[in-house]
Amino acid sequence: MDLDPDLLFGKCHRIYVQAVRDEIRKRLEAHYGEEWWQKGVLTAFRDDTAEYLKNTTEKMQEDNYRSALDTRHFGYIVDKSHGVAFRDAFPDSVRAFKRFGRITKYRNDWAHVQDMSLADVHGGIRLMQDILANLNRTEALELDKILGGIMVDEKSSIEDEQIQEIEPPAVVTDAISVLDEPVESWRRLQDYLRVTQTVEYEDSEKGSRRSVVSVRLENVAPEGPEWPSVVFRDIQLSSGLSIRERSITKIDQETGETIRYGSGETPLIDVLHPGQDEELVYDLSFNNLLNWQLSVSARIDGESLLLFKRSTELSANITAEVRQHFAAQFKEIGVEALVKEAMETLNRADPNTPTAEMMRLRQSASDYSERAKTAIEALDAVYRDFQLDKTKGLGVRTHELNQTLTSFSGAMEEFDKAAGGTDPDAIEVAKRQIQEAQMAVLRVESELRAIGGS
Repeated sequence: MDLDPDLLFGKCHRIYVQAVRDEIRKRLEAHYGEEWWQKGVLTAFRDDTAEYLKNTTEKMQEDNYRSALDTRHFGYIVDKSHGVAFRDAFPDSVRAFKRFGRITKYRNDWAHVQDMSLADVHGGIRLMQDILANLNRTEALELDKILGGIMVDEKSSIEDEQIQEIEPPAVVTDAISVLDEPVESWRRLQDYLRVTQTVEYEDSEKGSRRSVVSVRLENVAPEGPEWPSVVFRDIQLSSGLSIRERSITKIDQETGETIRYGSGETPLIDVLHPGQDEELVYDLSFNNLLNWQLSVSARIDGESLLLFKRSTELSANITAEVRQHFAAQFKEIGVEALVKEAMETLNRADPNTPTAEMMRLRQSASDYSERAKTAIEALDAVYRDFQLDKTKGLGVRTHELNQTLTSFSGAMEEFDKAAGGTDPDAIEVAKRQIQEAQMAVLRVESELRAIGGS
């Protein structure tokens, strides 16, 4: 493989752009119909981008409109129609927007600096692969092959994603404001409500490991008579964990009093003036660090009322150890190796394959089916060990993988039974199920990389 960084990145970026363009049109058309361009694309921008796109496509056939879209447009379009067209691919819209923005930064570095290291190229391609895998685009597998030929110094397959400074969404879905500049309001409020986290580990007498997460919220807005001097009122916090999995205390910074929250109660801070802070302490199991996400919602007093909501995850350095623990167990199960081996085997199958060779392939398919069943049981054990939630993040992706492996196992059995293994339809069905399993593996790895990283 040619390892010229410039050529490698350019090739993968072209694959990425074309695939995302196609997927955007498909998803928007499914929801908006013939008005997909007007309602799903042009309304995603508040600046002169919409006018630019109108002018660019003025003399184009509608089928070519998507060719006007570039990397810098994708995050805004996905954010605008997230709830109706992209939630399944990107459960967290803010995280998705950041990841699209980071790819734009990689593209800009490649286009203008043209001095990217092989490690930077690897990081950019990996991020593009993650996006494509989440969109269930098979081009992700093509990028995965390219990544396999790039040798870089990685600590692990779940390298931390570095947070980049990017613009907030053009349409702010998490803030409802009557102010003239909601994007600027969004940016300021993100800055003014500062959330910092620390974690300490404790080993219990029974040998289990606990995590004590301390969260400090600070209102760092400047004092003054005019907005943006803001007071955060009725701040409600939710960790996304069930009460039985957590013990929460609130520490009053003035009196030092400790308030413990019981079953069914949600931490509530009545008011947070500029210069004030509050601290909450979460006591949870070590493995539950993968599930922890703090949601903060509040009313903001200012020149105008504004409802504000944000979420924050534990930072990458805090979750690094537990992510590596999960990755090690996931790798040991061997799903990635299993589906790769199965695809290589079935690529040798066709209706003209000699009988003796087909018998060997059928036996291999039968073995793959049994190995898949073993992997499903092992994944179930990991799922329970890490107390994952099939409606959130890594739990969603792990649950999807298990469902895909069930279909994969069934397809292997059907291939073994069908007309001595020579039925073309059975071969193609089996290959499609293997491909789905490969994509599901990529989505688990993508989610694991993203935790705490963006």
